[in-house]
Amino acid sequence: MRIALSQMAFTPTAISQSFEEMEKWATEASIANANLVTFPELFICGYLNAVSARELSLTAAELAGNLSSIARRHRIAICAGYSERDGETLYNSAMLVDRDGIWRLNYRKMHLWGSLEKLLFSPGEPSAVVQIQPACSVGVLICYDLDIPAATQDLQRRGADMALVISATGKDYSVVPRMQVPVRAYENSVCVAFCNRVGGGFAGESAVAAPDGSFLARGSAAEEELVLADLKIGDWHHYRSGHRYVDDQRVDYFPLRPLT
Repeated sequence: MRIALSQMAFTPTAISQSFEEMEKWATEASIANANLVTFPELFICGYLNAVSARELSLTAAELAGNLSSIARRHRIAICAGYSERDGETLYNSAMLVDRDGIWRLNYRKMHLWGSLEKLLFSPGEPSAVVQIQPACSVGVLICYDLDIPAATQDLQRRGADMALVISATGKDYSVVPRMQVPVRAYENSVCVAFCNRVGGGFAGESAVAAPDGSFLARGSAAEEELVLADLKIGDWHHYRSGHRYVDDQRVDYFPLRPLT
């Protein structure tokens, strides 16, 4: 499959602008024959403004309707971050729809970063793992989740071939795309696709890492761009079957969350 990461500096003032921007990038990704296009953390409302997080929030159903239309129009799966409104509660969320516009998962960020996120949002629960291509199952993480090793490990244990990570990582944390992305891929024998914001203090450097920790694609630290990577997960079957570190984990000392 071909993965497209929309590395952007976009900040909306209205929800309609967000969908216009999404349409533009989805069109470009489709022309590039991508099967999946991702958008950064809180893409729909911008990161991180308390007013816009509230005023540009959407229910999951409201977002699903718009994502589905764009996905069907361009025959491409979409993963995008937004401020999810559920009654009076807000979540820092990500939704994934497939190329047919079918809602596959809605993930609420588990590990909230800093005082403002913790003030605005409630934490969620682990992402579902869903199949988006015949040989590729994915789960979603949001930004700071990647700093928690168990979060990626949990996706791998539940069958994920790839962790989709949408982010708003700042320049002070460039170690994340440069080192943490390939390390998480290597230690879990999965692909990690990291879609980050750029400009205005954000680090950019969106990247896709293979199960052996090598980079399949890397974006710049300063420019908006569509970062493309080709992944044939079947080509990694032999490597992955021989590098399942979780199977050797001393669960008597480091217990694993039960699979459900």
